Amino acid sequence: MRFGIKLRLYVFKILEKFLGLISYRLCKKCKSKITEKYLFICKDCIKLQSAWINLKTFQNIDSEMKIYFLFQYSDKLIRKLILDLKNNHVELAYFWGLALSEFLIYLFNSKINRNIYISYVPISLEKFNLRNYNQAELIAIYFHKFLLKRKSENKIVLLKDLFLRTKNTEALFKLNSEERKEELNEAFKFNLSYKPLIEKISSSRENIILIIDDISTTGNTIVNLSKLLIDNGFPVERVLGLTCTGRNFE
Repeated sequence: MRFGIKLRLYVFKILEKFLGLISYRLCKKCKSKITEKYLFICKDCIKLQSAWINLKTFQNIDSEMKIYFLFQYSDKLIRKLILDLKNNHVELAYFWGLALSEFLIYLFNSKINRNIYISYVPISLEKFNLRNYNQAELIAIYFHKFLLKRKSENKIVLLKDLFLRTKNTEALFKLNSEERKEELNEAFKFNLSYKPLIEKISSSRENIILIIDDISTTGNTIVNLSKLLIDNGFPVERVLGLTCTGRNFE
């Protein structure tokens, strides 16, 4: 993460601490008061959304894989919070990191009882040069930090650059099923420096790998990254896709 992005996030923390973001003190969904820092939507609304979480089971890999997303992308407020993050409002990474951490705790019935290894979808070089940051990486960084604050006895580890992007791809929502597969073919590669770790943690059911992204439009990107883990010996049933927003999968 470049120095300029770190500086802007640091300034945001100072402003939040001493001035308060008045426009974000009420839940954007239910208008109730929010006392937690960086949350724009209250925990009750996050849990309410979690009640109708969308789950996709893919049949094109050796075993079942699950992708969860918190909010529907069709929600105007949610869509704005995602698009703003992509358009230089890097402070929103705090919100999405915290929201996803609350979401995960809800999925785990309020207790972290597994070792969690956190990865994220890599951005293309073209988009990185345009934005100077990867929004999925920023979300993963603060998701990791908020989970660490819960002081679990289990390991919570951020795997930086576990996956590497090898080519730029077109926006997948514009493509049909066959075109998506072709576009994603060899679009990513596994970072071989992590191979000893993946081999070590693959044998225990206590270890899971999360793949974080901001949007899951088709699910194909996370599935392709999961295949890289399978190819390196990690069981797919312990890989979980976790995204901020999504659409109903076809």
